[in-house]
Amino acid sequence: FAYPDQPEKMILKDISITIPSGAMIGVFGRTGSGKTTLLRLIARSFNPPKGSICIGGLDICTFDLKSWRKKLSFVPQRPFLFSDTIQGNIALEDTFLEKDIERVVSLASLKQDLDAFEKGLDTIVGERGIMLSGGQRQRVALARGLYKENSLILLDDILSAVDHENEARLVSTLNEISQDGNTCFIVSNRVSAFRYASLILVLEQGRLVDSGTHEELIKREGIYQETYHAQREVS
Repeated sequence: FAYPDQPEKMILKDISITIPSGAMIGVFGRTGSGKTTLLRLIARSFNPPKGSICIGGLDICTFDLKSWRKKLSFVPQRPFLFSDTIQGNIALEDTFLEKDIERVVSLASLKQDLDAFEKGLDTIVGERGIMLSGGQRQRVALARGLYKENSLILLDDILSAVDHENEARLVSTLNEISQDGNTCFIVSNRVSAFRYASLILVLEQGRLVDSGTHEELIKREGIYQETYHAQREVS
């Protein structure tokens, strides 16, 4: 795959993998390795080459785009928040059940933050969420992504601004969600985010160079093992 404005620059190539449904999939690689592009193609933000991505043997390019988007939640690394309340940014609709909001607030590890806000869920976040920290914005976006209870969840590096304590909670939650039969893709530069992943895809320069579980990859020479040791030293 190459983006339309740079057709000569291949972003993804020579990738072949079968993903079981109801799995938690990690996507790891250096900046520019194609991680975000892979998620964008699954979400059909851009259409992949025909026949290159199939769900149950059916080419996703043959699916009605609106229907396909309704089946998935895609949370980008830099989510857009409206100058609205926290609950308004989560539900994105005028009518909602409070218990549904409370459910995803808990799943996204947001409750302790709401307790610190005088107006809680009615707090206005400001244009692009300026009143929130980076980690809070990412967790509001995650709560939004989980609100619809879609069976395919695509998370693009949404843990980058989250502290390690909240990361541990969120990764455990996402593992539970995948065990309920939902398929979850997590892009991250932190190998600790993949502790529960059924399968981790390691990308380098647009190619799939390795795959396996966290325990398997830290025992093999390669960029995953190198990053694992480097991040352990820092922490």
